Amino acid sequence: MAKWNEPKNNYSAENQVTPEIFNTLAENEKYLNETKITIEQVQNAEINSTQSAMRENVGDKETVKGFFGKVRKWFADLRALAFKGTVGSADIDNSAVTSAKIASSAVTSAKIATSAVTNTKISSVSASKVTGLAKVATSGSYNDLSDKPTIPSGGGGFNFKKYVFYTWESPAEIEEGLYLASAIYRNAGSLSNSLSFGTVAFNKNMDNGCYSNISSAYFDGQEMKVQLKIDYYKGKTTVSILQSADERGCPYTGFDADGSFLIYLFKLSDLGKIEELD
Repeated sequence: MAKWNEPKNNYSAENQVTPEIFNTLAENEKYLNETKITIEQVQNAEINSTQSAMRENVGDKETVKGFFGKVRKWFADLRALAFKGTVGSADIDNSAVTSAKIASSAVTSAKIATSAVTNTKISSVSASKVTGLAKVATSGSYNDLSDKPTIPSGGGGFNFKKYVFYTWESPAEIEEGLYLASAIYRNAGSLSNSLSFGTVAFNKNMDNGCYSNISSAYFDGQEMKVQLKIDYYKGKTTVSILQSADERGCPYTGFDADGSFLIYLFKLSDLGKIEELD
């Protein structure tokens, strides 16, 4: 194999050209022919490199092997999102964007184009994404309501305070208030009819008692005018029926005929405050 011989560089004008000089030139030409690198060889050359353990910038001077080792690490760490032209909602992790990560002044109306957010772009907002909602907003259950009204048993109607009793067993204590009063009268022949006394305002402070409207009951084929009276005396309530002396008069005396009255009192409301006049 040819060997490179370093040519002399200290020749002077007086030196003669000797055969040794030609021998050196010939040997060097042979060496260059055997060891020269062609353009094709450079273009097709293979480089063995080892991927860097961590991402780092390329320095001012790098070996070819080291350069490609660093480049390999950068490409290896890239993910699919790096090669997308647009980013969709499916590409963003649910916890990637939170209020804690966004500064309070990061998104302002000045930074959002007028047509950037439209109704057609927001089709719905999940309730789970909204804070501050009451539990009933997401459950839809009546049981999750607060201050819900009381629904009476029996399938509907009004939840009246009511009293039901016979006249001889009237309750010792009845709440003050405005009542709707009615009764069922059964005479000595066990024939019954219903009566409506209209309303009666019961106030414990009334000296002469509280009276209902006048109604009619039938006894012995005769019509009797009757009226409901509620008294309160010495801490006890008394309910009685008054009757008229004839079918045309107003009731003025206690009921004095065979038969019984089953009384129904339905409380409609409390009474307003009664003030004494000067």
